[in-house]
Amino acid sequence: MAHMLPRATLLPSLALCLLLGCGAPSASRRPNQVPLSGIPRIYVAAFEGLKAALEAGEDETARRIAAQIRRRLAQHRDPPVGVDDLLVGFERVLQGRALIDGAELWLEIRPRPDSHLGEIWLHGRSAHPGGIALRPGAASLEWRRRTLLPDGRDHLNAKTLPLAGIKPVELNQEAAGGTRLYAYDRRIPAGALAVDDRWILHLRSGSVDADDGEFPAMNLAVRHAQRVELAPVLPSGSLAPSILVDAARKPEISMPALLERTVRILPRDRDVALAALAPLVETWTPEQIARLVPSLRWLSGDSEPGGDPLAWRAWLRAWAARRATIGTLDILDF
Repeated sequence: MAHMLPRATLLPSLALCLLLGCGAPSASRRPNQVPLSGIPRIYVAAFEGLKAALEAGEDETARRIAAQIRRRLAQHRDPPVGVDDLLVGFERVLQGRALIDGAELWLEIRPRPDSHLGEIWLHGRSAHPGGIALRPGAASLEWRRRTLLPDGRDHLNAKTLPLAGIKPVELNQEAAGGTRLYAYDRRIPAGALAVDDRWILHLRSGSVDADDGEFPAMNLAVRHAQRVELAPVLPSGSLAPSILVDAARKPEISMPALLERTVRILPRDRDVALAALAPLVETWTPEQIARLVPSLRWLSGDSEPGGDPLAWRAWLRAWAARRATIGTLDILDF
């Protein structure tokens, strides 16, 4: 496992972070607007190209440029110290990115046994043979809760919780026990049909330990966690999307009855349900679509079309066109 090293080993990289922005508000500056004071003129163009490649996410190009600068430095009997220090900083950023690219982070919602509380856990694994230790920097946890009422109305509430002092996360090739981040009340409001809780972890810059070195860790992506809580009066088992579609075809089944089926569809199956409902919406009258609007709103997570049936027909057409263009994504249901 990687060893924790003194912060002094990161000084060249931290200086580089200030130069590049590293997610700060000034990070949008173009490469030629970032000063390279003290660097000999013969190296300026190469470092500007290196910065541009890093900012564009073209890491392989950046590595090739860094290697060319390193070869040029090796030809000097007494290489400029400032150039070598700056290059070391770039090399550390690239190594940190390589380590993070080989890591996977995700959240889990874990109900506490015999309790109304739910716990948010951070899990991860790394493809690096020796494992890595991730030191997250400043972080915030975002909670989005969509509450659905039996009459079809829904409400979206959001809350952002700052997190301080997340302890280092050990990541190996096999996922370990994880790190507990927060506990919340997962009970649904009285009179609600269901709630859809989504937790999102936003990690800022941090550092990662590996191979007896410490490297900057930026652009840390964490897969969100999602969980649906149902009213006690509803059966707890999940339903296949086809059951909702069959019920939607029967005009005698009311909107509340359709909703009771809708909320029991797993989040990972919602796109399948929308794709199966789209042909019905395409041919139905606005009056027929209106009965399905609350279900469409829940399945899509989008309130923008409001209650207008024809707006939902247009929304589904655009949604289907996007899916045809970019394909489908596998979304894990935690």
